[in-house]
Amino acid sequence: MHPLRPRRIPTATGEIPHAIRAYDGLEAIVIRGDRCFVLAEFGSATAAWGARLVAGSIERTRSGIRFEHIASAEIRGPSTRANFTAESLVLAGNECWVIDELNGRRITDRPVLRRYSLDLEFLGELPMPALEYRVTDATGLDADGRFSVLDVFWPADAGLVMPEVESGPVERIIPLRQVGDRIELDLSRPVLDLRGSRVDAMHNWEGVVRWGEVGFLLVTDEYPQDLLAYVALPE
Repeated sequence: MHPLRPRRIPTATGEIPHAIRAYDGLEAIVIRGDRCFVLAEFGSATAAWGARLVAGSIERTRSGIRFEHIASAEIRGPSTRANFTAESLVLAGNECWVIDELNGRRITDRPVLRRYSLDLEFLGELPMPALEYRVTDATGLDADGRFSVLDVFWPADAGLVMPEVESGPVERIIPLRQVGDRIELDLSRPVLDLRGSRVDAMHNWEGVVRWGEVGFLLVTDEYPQDLLAYVALPE
C-alpha cells in the first residue's frame, strides 16, 4: 500500500452560483473517466431548500474541473428542513443515484433513492431502507451491487433529524446492496461502528470511499478539524 499524496484540483463553478437561486454550496461529487457529477444545494431563510444535479468535465491537461450544465429538474427530498436536502451520489453502471440526507421513518414513509442517467435524465426511483440519522455520503457500487453509506448523528440535531429513538452520538458505516429493483440492508456485512466505546467528542464525517477490500477512507467537514482517516474492516 502506497502513501497518499493529496493535491488541490482547481474547480471552476462557472455559472452554477448564478444559475441557482439561493445557491448554498456543493454537497457531493463522483467521477467517471473525464466526467464528474456534483450535487448543488440551494435554500435560505426566505427560499425553499432543494438540490440540483450538475455535470462537469475534468480537464486533465489543466488538472481541473469545469462544469457544463444543470439538470432540468430540481431534486426535492421529503425534507424541507434547512440544509437537509440531497446529500450523496453513487455511480451505478451508467446511472447516477441520489440519496437524501434524511431518510428516517419520522421524515418519510417512503424512503427512496433517485436514479439519473449520465446525461442527467430522470430514470425513476428505487425503494431503500429507512435509515435514521444523517446519511452524509456513500461509496461507489461494486460488481456485486454493494455499497455503503456514512450515517452520523449529533444529539443537538434531534429536533431537525427527528430520530425514532433517542440516542447519543452516532458515527457508523452501513452496508447496503441492490437486490433487483430495490435497495436492502446487506446482512452479510456488519455495520461498522466508528465510535466503539469512545466517550470523547464526535467527528462530523462527511466523505467516505472504499479503500480496496480492506477498509474505508473518511474525511471530516472541518469539525473538529480537517481530518483524513483510514478505518479497517474487521477481520
